[in-house]
Amino acid sequence: MFGLVWSFPLLEDLTLVSLGHRRMSGEWNPPSTSPKLAGSLKLDTAYEGIQSITNRLLDLPNGIHFTRIAVQWLSEQDIKATMDLVSRCTHTLQSLDITNHRSGGFPALSARSIAYCHAQTRLR
Repeated sequence: MFGLVWSFPLLEDLTLVSLGHRRMSGEWNPPSTSPKLAGSLKLDTAYEGIQSITNRLLDLPNGIHFTRIAVQWLSEQDIKATMDLVSRCTHTLQSLDITNHRSGGFPALSARSIAYCHAQTRLR
């Protein structure tokens, strides 16, 4: 699937929805070219979290420049993955939408960490 997605050089918006329980293989060789990815990103990975997809996006040679990001949190790793996305898109990001499915409610400290990370990177 990623090979097909990366083959569209003008692609800006990306929505990835995973409803299965299967994890992606650990083997990942980034392509030599990648799409523009400058619009919106929505990651809805019902069972596996967003870390494996985020790692693949952050490895792309042209980088990512999303203006809108919507993610679904399922585990602690999703918080770090979101921070990585925000850091990478700091000059273009306009909105961040987080749906939290972690037990125990929304981790306010993590939200503050993301806001701080975004503000610090904008100052550079």
